[in-house]
Amino acid sequence: MAMPWLYLTICGLLENLTSLAEEEAANATVRHWFAEHIPDLGLSQDILALLSCLLPGRRHDRTYGLSQKRIIDMVVQAHAIGTSRKQALEMIVDRGSADCGTALATTLNEGRDSKPYYRPLMVIELDSLLDSAAACCRFSDASLRRNTLT
Repeated sequence: MAMPWLYLTICGLLENLTSLAEEEAANATVRHWFAEHIPDLGLSQDILALLSCLLPGRRHDRTYGLSQKRIIDMVVQAHAIGTSRKQALEMIVDRGSADCGTALATTLNEGRDSKPYYRPLMVIELDSLLDSAAACCRFSDASLRRNTLT
């Protein structure tokens, strides 16, 4: 049986790719990553979750209908970010100093203890959370909304 995949495994690949300027180097990195990890994949739900993480634009059944402000509010609430840090975050985004994702990551990392207070997120768990979030949007595929709500 294959081990559950950590989302950090995918983040590592994506971070490596952002530092590469040449397409050829990026292609080599992706080929190496898959060659290293493909034995772990097998035919499981993890492979579907992995592809959903790597190619989110291909999941036309998932629509979230979330504005940037709503995403910020959700993350602020989930991580109990205080008022002053929330205002600083909103100012960064409003000024255009950073995109929403980068600003959120920076804000979360600034308030993090040196010891993680949570267990690592599994790819299959992230995929399930994204299905649940998309199921709340009326523009998502009806079968996704039905399956997630049952």
